[in-house]
Amino acid sequence: MSWAFLADLDVTLPAQAWTRIQAKRPRDISLAKGWSGLEEATLEDAFGRPLRSAETFAQVIAWDWGKDAIVVDEVTGDGARVRVCAALDKSLLDMAFPLAALLEAARSEGGAGSLRLVNDGTSGAEAGSEMILAGGRIEATPLDDFEELLEELAGEMLQHRMRSGGKPMINPFTGKAIVVKERINPFTGKPFEAPNAKKAPAKKATKAAPAKRPPTKDPPTKKPPAKKPPTKKATKK
Repeated sequence: MSWAFLADLDVTLPAQAWTRIQAKRPRDISLAKGWSGLEEATLEDAFGRPLRSAETFAQVIAWDWGKDAIVVDEVTGDGARVRVCAALDKSLLDMAFPLAALLEAARSEGGAGSLRLVNDGTSGAEAGSEMILAGGRIEATPLDDFEELLEELAGEMLQHRMRSGGKPMINPFTGKAIVVKERINPFTGKPFEAPNAKKAPAKKATKAAPAKRPPTKDPPTKKPPAKKPPTKKATKK
């Protein structure tokens, strides 16, 4: 099973600013070193591999992000909201680049929001990172833990899937329906192990009591041989 990360972009900005950004191309925006807040440089490079195509942000948002992804592009009055939440397989990590480029583009347009990269529980890499856009600045910090955030996002993706299609969310790694339960990793189906949880000591196997033999009957006692009556001796006349 291939490992993956969840990428979750959620940005709000003025409607006119979004109109301008949609016509721009992600490849024209560069990301500074350390933009992701990830501790592993190679992982940041994988997420930040520039998009070479000439596609615009409008075309990128219209990508096929997966049947379980959340994609929101809506304008309400003078404001706009752009949301993309999708699972990126290890071979598709660079799909996070246009999302990071969009967050950077929104920074100079008075936008606010976040981009989160979250370990899906199958990767041996770090937990992930969170980039917060506020007041014209982006602050990136590594995540201490991914389990609770993963449960939150997976549960939201499940609800979105059921509202949009009325069908249960399918785990893209196993092909089975996901049942989101408390402390259950929705991508592996295994429960998360609580931090510092003490495992109950294993019970020692007890030896089975030996089977009792059925009581044996005492052998019948032999009757003493019957005494022959004494024989009368012949008497002399």
